[in-house]
Amino acid sequence: MVEADRTAESYVAGHGLLDGRTAVVTAAAGAGIGGATARRFLEEGARVVIGDVHARRTKETVGRLAEEFGAGRVHGTSCDVTDEAQVAALFDLAEQCHGGLDIVVNNAGLGGTALLTDMTDEQWGTVVDTTLTGTFRCTRAALRRLRADGRGGIVVNNASVLGWRAQAGQAHYAAAKAGVMALTRCAAVEAAPHGIRVNAIAPSLALHPHLAQVTSDELLDDLTAGCPRSGATRAFRQRGERACQASRRRADPSDTPWGPGDGENIGVPKQKQSSDTSAAQTTRAKKKPPVTPSAERRGELLGIAADVFAEQGYNATTVRKIADAAGMLAGSLYYHFDSKESMLEEILRTFLTELWDGYDSVLSAPLGPRETLEALVTESFREIDRHRSAVAIYQKESKHLVTQTRFEYLVESQQRFEKAWLSTLERGVAEGAFRADLDVRLAYRFVRDTVWVAASWYRPGGGHSPEEIARQYLSMVLDGIAVRT
Repeated sequence: MVEADRTAESYVAGHGLLDGRTAVVTAAAGAGIGGATARRFLEEGARVVIGDVHARRTKETVGRLAEEFGAGRVHGTSCDVTDEAQVAALFDLAEQCHGGLDIVVNNAGLGGTALLTDMTDEQWGTVVDTTLTGTFRCTRAALRRLRADGRGGIVVNNASVLGWRAQAGQAHYAAAKAGVMALTRCAAVEAAPHGIRVNAIAPSLALHPHLAQVTSDELLDDLTAGCPRSGATRAFRQRGERACQASRRRADPSDTPWGPGDGENIGVPKQKQSSDTSAAQTTRAKKKPPVTPSAERRGELLGIAADVFAEQGYNATTVRKIADAAGMLAGSLYYHFDSKESMLEEILRTFLTELWDGYDSVLSAPLGPRETLEALVTESFREIDRHRSAVAIYQKESKHLVTQTRFEYLVESQQRFEKAWLSTLERGVAEGAFRADLDVRLAYRFVRDTVWVAASWYRPGGGHSPEEIARQYLSMVLDGIAVRT
């Protein structure tokens, strides 16, 4: 087991390595490497401008750091690195606040887990656009401004050990990080004549509080065991490497707070491997059963996803939008689900499984046709109460979803649904419970649509229980609303 407190470790004070310099750090409003880097730069004497896709979190982070280090030393703005205008605005802010920049740390990136055969174009494009193309946009912006200024400067890109190491389910992320490495080498050659150094850090897993909150201990143990060299490291140790890369000197293991396995520096000779490496390799060799997130957390995330799908529609919903609604990073959401399609499939399967459990209990009971109809209606309103968003998704999207192989089961469910209701109505006519002149198919469509449309206005926890709504509905359908004389 990885120790319970995954972020507690001895801390090294700043050495004034970056006194008087201005640094721009992307994706720096969280608890991971970017946030740790921004803090360390401030501790080393730098002025820092942070950018992050989460506007609220950026504002809160700037406020905390300004209170600790001084309002004049830290500024920030929301910045999505997939948006060129927002990238430009981030660098403009550095020039407006501090008259220019000296250091740029391109930390923004996005991960995920999906086997190559299951990976969608959206998954691939989202990861590559953020992780590789976003780094390109920021590197380009940095070099243009540093060259124009003529004072030289430093660009540090965040790569990953996965840039040269294979891992199942990480093709998009590994390809993007390998691209960051190649981009860094080419940029370094072009920038060197202008006195600008471009380098990259390739960390392994970085442990931090947010990761510990959204990931189970078992999964972190597996990820840690799979890290090369001596395993995972703390985010604050990796920021020490960035501080040295951003200073005027090279990293020296004798006086900096990182050790073997915490990350590798492209172009800097590799340190001798620790004796712990063999133990880590032994751990990796042991096959362990796959670890799944807790059912409670998974259910909570599915509930949030269902609301987003219902409100925005399938096509407009992205993993990032769901993650934003859940208050987490999109990369963290990929620890639980491999795609938005898998989330939607689980939402609909859960709803239909519970619906058919209830329907099957009704249909197998020794009830007359009227009692069966009443019980089916009641069970339907109960399911609307339990799965209102899933019902709304089913109504809006099922016609389009059934064209995808993974959602073909919806066709069978629709056929079962129709058969259950039609057979109940036909039995009622045959046994004299319903009028002989009843148009069974028309009655089925009327009942089906008037019951399930309730998902558009019904709100769980309101003034009427699903059973009360069912009773009122049945009274109107079976007995009418006019007073009988």
